Amino acid sequence: MRKTNDCGIKNSLNTSESRQKNKKKREESFSILVVEDEPILAKMLSISIKAEGYSVKIVSSISQAQKSIAADDHNLVLLSIVLKNCNALKFIPWLQENHPETDIITMTDNNPRELEEQVREFRVLYHLIKPFAQKELSQILKHLFLKKNTYIPSSKTRQLQP
Repeated sequence: MRKTNDCGIKNSLNTSESRQKNKKKREESFSILVVEDEPILAKMLSISIKAEGYSVKIVSSISQAQKSIAADDHNLVLLSIVLKNCNALKFIPWLQENHPETDIITMTDNNPRELEEQVREFRVLYHLIKPFAQKELSQILKHLFLKKNTYIPSSKTRQLQP
């Protein structure tokens, strides 16, 4: 039986076979996993990311995120740092160890200096401060995909009303 810590993070590695299977899926479509427990924000992010033409899945906990990554793999995890009763920073080392090919963008509505320093130590791609504009997220995603020489879908950007 797998042991979990206080955030429900499983302490086992993904198998090589699972990584190979998921690599093929990953090449077919750029997939973004959003880990956010605020339903309104999660829905807005989903709409915004889909409007850009990317595949998106929303989960509200670390254990759901692990299950989704194990089943589908994702190119990018957009991670809310503060989840119900869990500091999601504890999830980043697990994700980096078990899925080093998956990029991470963190987001928070509370950004004390020490938190920003912790995030930098993990070398995440971006650290967003909530609330952020749809345009800001769109630019970050496009930049990331250009940098990785990955397929960029045709933009279907539309402004979301707050």
